[in-house]
Amino acid sequence: MPHRDRSLDAIRDDAVGALRALVHPDADADLTRLRRRAASALVEARGHFVTRNGTLDWSGRSHAYHAFVGDLFSEANIPRELTPTIQASLRYHTGNLVRESVAEDDLAVAGFHRTATPRERSAERRRRRSETVALVESGGPLSGDDVLRALTLAQSVLTRLDTHAIRALPARERRDATVALRHLADRAAELSD
Repeated sequence: MPHRDRSLDAIRDDAVGALRALVHPDADADLTRLRRRAASALVEARGHFVTRNGTLDWSGRSHAYHAFVGDLFSEANIPRELTPTIQASLRYHTGNLVRESVAEDDLAVAGFHRTATPRERSAERRRRRSETVALVESGGPLSGDDVLRALTLAQSVLTRLDTHAIRALPARERRDATVALRHLADRAAELSD
């Protein structure tokens, strides 16, 4: 039985209002609050849609739900070029709101795995980036897990370089790059002995 505290029309009005405000924000608008408001309406709307197997569409994958969201974006006059950006910003908030407001059993039935929330994944990415910056910026000798992380990072960076990019550098920078590559090769040979 669908979870319906408010009518779909009332939810539609809230979502369209928030979407319009996102596209044409007031000077003092809190964009995060508007995104959360739109995401909250989308999550609430999911309680009105049912999947083929008869469960509530908490994952937002049913054709009917997709059509509903498409209609919301049309009604809010969202320009086509802004649609992917707005959808991505709402996806972050809807993922968090679904996990906060839907029972775990219902989440499991909807195909959600008890993995990290978008917020937790974002925090983990920031933590890893921070560790990488600290690894590169610190001047002390490396030990333990940092050794393999540093070598993997160096290998990754070198893999992304290509000879055309180096040849395209101005003459002085090209010489500096060639010297740096020789130093890297020499050091790698020393360390592998």
